[in-house]
Amino acid sequence: MKFQCKWKKYLLLGIAILLVFIFSALIVLKTNYTHNFILGIINKSIPCNIFVEKFSFSVLKGEFNLYNVLIKGTSNEKIITFKNFYIKFSWIDLFKSQVTFKNIKLEDPFINLFINK
Repeated sequence: MKFQCKWKKYLLLGIAILLVFIFSALIVLKTNYTHNFILGIINKSIPCNIFVEKFSFSVLKGEFNLYNVLIKGTSNEKIITFKNFYIKFSWIDLFKSQVTFKNIKLEDPFINLFINK
């Protein structure tokens, strides 16, 4: 009888710790520090610079938004700008190793295409 009671307490404690960890991670993902950290990693790995004014990510809804994005080339010229980039994706398909977008929206895009000769 005591063994079952201890087992249930440890299980509930483990679930509580897991939930606290998940909610803490969700809060950290929405901070400016995380925003700047992710952009820093991306900008170091590509030859151009990406600037994003704001982003939002909803884990429960499966939504991702980027606001006022500017991509500049190596000579500081504007390559791509847009006001809003919205993606709604399916978590269930991600667990099946498939990427499925339910909705993609790009608002007010500007793309500067040029040819190097």
